[in-house]
Amino acid sequence: MASLIDDLQEEGFVLPDFRNSNLEVARQLAASDHGNMIGDKEKKVFLVIDGLGYNLFEKVVKKGNAFGIELDDARRITTVFPSTTMNVMSSIYSGKTTAEHGLLANNVFIREYGMPVNAIGLSPTALRGSHGNKILPEFIYPKSDVISAIKGRGKKLKIIINETLSYSGMSSFMFQKEDIVKFVTFEDMLVKIKKLVESGDTDFIMAYFDMLDHAEHVFDPISEEVEESLAGYLISLERILLPALKGSGYDLIITADHGHIRTPFVRDIKILPGDKMLDFLITPPYGESRVSFFMVRDSSRRIFEEYVEKTLGNAGKLVDADELISTGIFGKKKIDEKFRYRFGTHVLIMKGDNAFGYLYPGVERKIFETKGGHGSLSADEMYVPLILV
Repeated sequence: MASLIDDLQEEGFVLPDFRNSNLEVARQLAASDHGNMIGDKEKKVFLVIDGLGYNLFEKVVKKGNAFGIELDDARRITTVFPSTTMNVMSSIYSGKTTAEHGLLANNVFIREYGMPVNAIGLSPTALRGSHGNKILPEFIYPKSDVISAIKGRGKKLKIIINETLSYSGMSSFMFQKEDIVKFVTFEDMLVKIKKLVESGDTDFIMAYFDMLDHAEHVFDPISEEVEESLAGYLISLERILLPALKGSGYDLIITADHGHIRTPFVRDIKILPGDKMLDFLITPPYGESRVSFFMVRDSSRRIFEEYVEKTLGNAGKLVDADELISTGIFGKKKIDEKFRYRFGTHVLIMKGDNAFGYLYPGVERKIFETKGGHGSLSADEMYVPLILV
């Protein structure tokens, strides 16, 4: 009898390989200055480029001239599941699996507030973009165990993030203000890293760049705009940072949180207020456009499953949450009891280029319409590069 893992693989899904993942990179950084994924120098520059899928990286490098970084410098690893920024970066900063920290997506159910919550805005998902009362971040984010472990080894550390993110819920909760260095552009970020490298005073430099992801959402991940943006970033990297790293005693480690897949508007499935699906649910669906979580009433499970199969057809794969958890796809075969409720009763994993979501009353549809998406288990989303220079 075929297992759920077999079924997922037959669907063409790529499952996380935790021993060869961006989470394992973070764990090696926390544990030591040496490791097969992080090099052997005592000082590190660790750069996460949001949205840099391996397939996109390979395509751009093959098409371009020398960038100072070759394909031989990179290996293909996986991200974790769901392949969403909030989940992956929580794993990277905490060194914990999704099963251990429970921050599944930007939009996640928080029972202390009794509703789906937007983790970026620290506000109810239904009021996205409002300026109402903020959700307390300690109910959402895990502790920064990787950063604590690095500091605990006596290492001096700096966190380099976009100025617009420096006041976010994650930044304010997980980082110390004195550790944060803000940047505005990619080149500005590289200059700041370069100056820290040249001074030699900082042992660990951890940087996060988010604008490639933004371009992929707006233009779609296989657009000329995105490819040229990435090519420009690699050229700037070669020109500004790589010369400073030569003989510096720093390893440069570059990876990503996830890749992207094109999600055309015509493949974007939205349920609206009043949709019959809501009759079966305790709370509206939450998660991301490529993977959604449902809390189904006990009395409605069978009819809910039939309704989803009838209305969505082959656009996604609906899976019992307990069965999916038992595969270990979230990093462990048992979820921390504090967070088990967040995984709901059912998980919808989108196939192909389909997207799914619930459109809250009074929210303009256009703010949810993006040409690129992530969160599911396609090769474009799950495979990311690990570049070691």
